[in-house]
Amino acid sequence: MTRLIHRPAPSDRSPPLIAHIEQHVGRISRGSELSSDRGIQAVIVEGHPTPEATSYLTLGLSHHVLAGASGRQFRQELLGVSYSRFAQLNPDANLLTVAHDLFQAHRAALRGEVIGPAGPIVPGSTLEAYYCSLPSYFSDDLATFRGSVPATTFIWLIPISHAEAHYVWEQGWSKFEDLLVEHDPDLLDLTRPSLV
Repeated sequence: MTRLIHRPAPSDRSPPLIAHIEQHVGRISRGSELSSDRGIQAVIVEGHPTPEATSYLTLGLSHHVLAGASGRQFRQELLGVSYSRFAQLNPDANLLTVAHDLFQAHRAALRGEVIGPAGPIVPGSTLEAYYCSLPSYFSDDLATFRGSVPATTFIWLIPISHAEAHYVWEQGWSKFEDLLVEHDPDLLDLTRPSLV
């Protein structure tokens, strides 16, 4: 996958988690107009990881301890990235829906997991599910915020097609990541064609 790294300086008096986001993603432009009734909101970073892109991150999910399948405990925030031309389609709403579902289940999203399919990510798209990945379009240091106990991990929700979801289930997440490296699809395009 293409790696796009940007390291802006954080705000001087930001809370530690926000400073971590601003150091490794970019300056938070604004909060989303949407929020969860569980204290989870979305924040928006415009122009990152490329000038044509917008990043969306949850804030507040990490206030809750979530459990993995093995019983290990996690704190998490979710990340979504797409071209800014999709902003009017409210990709932050999907991020908050996933965050709310994870909170309700007290369950962490793990690398290699598929969430969905649940219908098109945006109208007219063949992408219907999310693949949970490390945030590889950013600095490696974004993935883990060590200022909480347990540490807070950032999970990138990559929109994938129904066929790609089945590929992950049938072939395994490692083979799917190999497929991403081989074809280097434009993961910022919410209307990209399916790889399989």
